[in-house]
Amino acid sequence: MSVDGTAPWIVLVAVGVALDLVGRARWGRSAGVGSLLTLFTSRLPGRLLLAGLWVFAGVHLFARYTIPGR
Repeated sequence: MSVDGTAPWIVLVAVGVALDLVGRARWGRSAGVGSLLTLFTSRLPGRLLLAGLWVFAGVHLFARYTIPGR
C-alpha cells in the first residue's frame, strides 16, 4: 500500500470532520454534515452526485488498494 495515495484521502476525511465540529460548535454559523446530506439527498441531481462520489471513492480507495499486484 502506498502512503502517497492514501494520505490525501486521510486529509480529506480529517478536514470534513473538522468542518463538522466547527459547524456544531458555532451553533448555526455553518452547516454540519447531516444538514448537507439532507440538502443533497432532497433532489435527484444531488442523489446522483452522491452516488457518483461514492463510486469514485470506492474505486480509488478500496478497489485500487485491495487488488493484489497493484
